[in-house]
Amino acid sequence: MTDPETGRFLKGSKPWNFKGRYKRSDGYIDVYMPEHPHSHGRKGTQQRYIFEHVLIIERYLGRYLEPPECIHHINHIRDDNRLENLKLCQNNAEHKREHVPKFPNGEKSCSLCKQVKSLDQFPYRKSDPHISL
Repeated sequence: MTDPETGRFLKGSKPWNFKGRYKRSDGYIDVYMPEHPHSHGRKGTQQRYIFEHVLIIERYLGRYLEPPECIHHINHIRDDNRLENLKLCQNNAEHKREHVPKFPNGEKSCSLCKQVKSLDQFPYRKSDPHISL
C-alpha cells in the first residue's frame, strides 16, 4: 500500500512484486524469515532475513547451523546457492583456508618478475632480490 501524497510504500507494507527474497549489494541473497533463530535485520528496520545459502545447508542437514559454522561458496559466486556449490566449514579459520590459493604442482608465478618458480624459491620479503630497500 502506498501513501497517496508521496507515492512511497507505507511502513510495514511490501511492493506488489516482493517475493520474500532480494539480492543484496554485496551479492548475497537474503530471504525473509522472521521466525528463524539466526535471522538478521536490514539496516534501520525490524525485518528479519537469513542468507539463502544458510537455509539451503540447514535444510540439507536437517538442523540449524551452530554459531562457529559458516558456509563457503566453492566457485566464489555469492548468489550461486546450488547445494553442490556450498561447503560447510566448521569455523571461520577453515573458511579462510578455502580462500588461500592452492598450488597443486608446487609452483606459482612471481608477482614482480612474472616467472613461474617453485614455492621454495620465494624468499621472505626482507631478503627478496626484487625489492631494493
